[in-house]
Amino acid sequence: MLQLEINQRKCEMELDTGAAVSTISATHFKKLCSQTRLESTTTKLRTYTGEIIHPLGVATVQINYKGQSAMGKIYVLPNNVDAIFGREWLRLINLDWKNIRQLRSDYTANNFQDGLQILLEEFKDLFEGLGEIRDYSYRFHLKDDNAKPIFIKPRQVPYAQKKKIEDEITRLEQLGIIEPIVQSPWATPVVPVVKKDGNHPIVCRI
Repeated sequence: MLQLEINQRKCEMELDTGAAVSTISATHFKKLCSQTRLESTTTKLRTYTGEIIHPLGVATVQINYKGQSAMGKIYVLPNNVDAIFGREWLRLINLDWKNIRQLRSDYTANNFQDGLQILLEEFKDLFEGLGEIRDYSYRFHLKDDNAKPIFIKPRQVPYAQKKKIEDEITRLEQLGIIEPIVQSPWATPVVPVVKKDGNHPIVCRI
């Protein structure tokens, strides 16, 4: 968070290097810049989630920060949002980076989750079920060209876990994640991991 002055009035702004311009809510703008002329603008702003915002206008204001002074444009938004110090103002004002310590990680996390939910909903047809890459051949290149195949026998598992492990293997086969084979020169044992809910995810020891 930055403490500065806009038109000689104290203002707290959030530094956002991902924002191209600086913005402020209409309510906050009226308190700080009641005598400043608001000009119309055709500029459209886009949030990182893809939403389009139409500013109410743009104003040229005086920025004062730690002995520095500059004139910069600020876009006034209709919704009630925090004041944002964007990259355009970074070209006008040199910030005291060493003393900018407070991070809004909670704000960022909330916005990230909101954006994620929007993407999942918009492209839900792509995220349903198990993701697959079909009709593609994979090749694994070993660092040692003279490497010899290694076959490790399966480990013994407790009798109480055997049925659950077999069920999990069957489930993975039905989903198409794994497929049975008759013989292979390479083999590694699985390691069943008991989760809190009692499930047994299969882990391969390579």
